[in-house]
This record gives sequence, C-alpha cells and structure tokens, in this order.
Amino acid sequence: MQLSKKDKFARKALMTLALYSSLISASTEETDATESELKLVVEEINKHTPKRIDDNSKLMLVEQEAAKLIYIMQLNGKVEDRGLFKEKTQQVITSNLCKDESHTYFIENNIEIEYKYLDFEGVPVARFSVDLTTC
Repeated sequence: MQLSKKDKFARKALMTLALYSSLISASTEETDATESELKLVVEEINKHTPKRIDDNSKLMLVEQEAAKLIYIMQLNGKVEDRGLFKEKTQQVITSNLCKDESHTYFIENNIEIEYKYLDFEGVPVARFSVDLTTC
C-alpha cells in the first residue's frame, strides 16, 4: 500500500514530535535528578554549619533554588570598601573553584553558584555569581 504525500508528511511530523517529546522528558528527568542530588548535598553541608572557613569568615548556610546553590557567608568584621571586597573575593573564589575538579559537574549540569556575604552584624556586604564556564 502506497502512502500519499500528506500521510508521509504526517508520519514524519509525528515521529519528530515523539523524538522531541522524549528529549524534553529526558532533560526534565535529568534536571529533577540534579536538583534532588543538590538537595541532599545542601542538607549534608547545613548539618555542619556554621563552619569557620578562615580567620575572617564562616559559612552560615547553603540554600538551594532549583539548580542554584547560594552560599551565605558571614564576616568577622566590617568592610570599608565593598566594591573592592566583592571584586577580590569573587576572583579568589572563582580561581579556587576552577582548580577543583568538581567544577565540571557544575558546568555539565548547568548549576549556578552564588555567594552572599554579610558583615558581623548581618548587614549585606556583597553578592555575586561565579561563572565556571570561564575556567
């Protein structure tokens, strides 16, 4: 039995739609799995917070918003030049994360990383995202 051009077109369209639908479904499942993994990591980290990082700061909490991790840090003092603090701190953190092998996991899974710094009184000092694609 010979299919008409219209039937062939309809068949191709349905196959394309089915393929596209399966790709979206797989992508959604991967995203859900990544977010579930992140949730477990955040829960584990937060069991041990606050945690002293160095002489000047401590990690207070890690929050998760979908595929974004937000590290909330508190400083032991005040910051005189917030712009300079943000610039220098972002450079150091990005450099350290790029040296860590785990950065590829974050890139491959489209995970965003953000840092939020507060002074010793809880006043916001700096907030920035780390772009691991520049590693």
